[in-house]
Amino acid sequence: MADGEDQQTFAEFFDRRLALHSPEMAAKTIVNGVAKGQARVVVGLEAKAVDVLARIMGSSYQRLVAAGVAKFFPWAK
Repeated sequence: MADGEDQQTFAEFFDRRLALHSPEMAAKTIVNGVAKGQARVVVGLEAKAVDVLARIMGSSYQRLVAAGVAKFFPWAK
């Protein structure tokens, strides 16, 4: 696949499988977090999982994420 095709394929996959929140839901979460004075607003369960992983593992979480991407999305290099 060409780079443009890879990007399009990943964008379609993201929209179908990973983007679990509508833009409106994300906006509401962000506005509520700002109104409460939260220093960090993380939108969605998947983002919260990555946030926790990064806090626990530090920068080494990137290797784990890269390995997962390589295994499950071989076309996303």
